[in-house]
Amino acid sequence: MPNVGMKNKERAELPFVNIAVPVEDREKLRRIAHEEGRTMARQVSRMIREDHERRFGHTEEDLDNIRKMEGS
Repeated sequence: MPNVGMKNKERAELPFVNIAVPVEDREKLRRIAHEEGRTMARQVSRMIREDHERRFGHTEEDLDNIRKMEGS
């Protein structure tokens, strides 16, 4: 079972897992996230979703998951 953490009860069904990031990249991520006003976890998630869309486009399931993540 993944390491699960939850921001609040409304998002309880959205599990989080830890990933390893090289130290020098972590600092870059921290600076990007700070500039964008996000946590590092949210920034990584956004970067992954944007790259996935660029490479593969959105499926309806992807759009539903994005809406859930963004609380729409």
